Amino acid sequence: PAERRHAFAWGGVAAAALAALLVLDVAVSGGFRIEHVINFFSVLGVALPVAYFAIMFRGVDREYRPKLQAYVWFFVTAVVFWMIYDQSGSLLNLFAEQKTNRDMFGWEFPASWLQSVNPAFIVLLAPLFATLWQRLGARQPSTAVKFAFAMVGIGLSFVVMGAAGAAAGDGRKVAVWWLVGVYFVQTVAELCLSPVGLSVTTKLAPPNFASQMMGLWFLATATANTINGQVTKLNEPLGDTMYYGLLGAVAILGGVAFFLFAGKIRALTGDVR
Repeated sequence: PAERRHAFAWGGVAAAALAALLVLDVAVSGGFRIEHVINFFSVLGVALPVAYFAIMFRGVDREYRPKLQAYVWFFVTAVVFWMIYDQSGSLLNLFAEQKTNRDMFGWEFPASWLQSVNPAFIVLLAPLFATLWQRLGARQPSTAVKFAFAMVGIGLSFVVMGAAGAAAGDGRKVAVWWLVGVYFVQTVAELCLSPVGLSVTTKLAPPNFASQMMGLWFLATATANTINGQVTKLNEPLGDTMYYGLLGAVAILGGVAFFLFAGKIRALTGDVR
């Protein structure tokens, strides 16, 4: 009860601070616009997990803190991953509509149809991945290495998007297979991270935060999308090639960093592989 009151108190302080920032943002700009709401949720999306991790670190016994430290790595990586991945419904969909040749036997199919490519790949590939991990057994890569694979994969998908953006210069339209290839790579990366992340969340959760940790895992997606509200603004000034290439490089570097620190993360997780 005392910990809960403490958490509510800090939550109230954080809410008041965010409300004050929103009012200040409106006052400085001289009027209310929809961008103020986007800015508010962007700050909120980052502040919530930071505050909750702080509460958890204060509320768990010392023996569980190493696992919680390891989980911070997984959480931050998931945020970066979903920040890139979830642009499929915004910028990549616009790319499909404006810069992709969707002609099929003289008929142009809707750009929204390409949003079905990822679910189709999930249905096809999920059983293969499940079989692969099961057959590898103890020889399968650790969770940290799987996350590293996911980051490199999502980064490569945006490097491909950068190349597609370059090919679509001067008003040209690229073949639909560019986006199909991007979605295939993203699906493979997703299958290295999403189900694995759900599993490791339950395994690393301290007993007194077991259910909240699952909610925290899904908060990573929310945080990623609130950050997206700011990051996607860079697409227009940077252009497709630079924008996608830059984000792809950041993700690949993040994956390499995860590879390099996989041993340290593995040590923090203890008996959790």
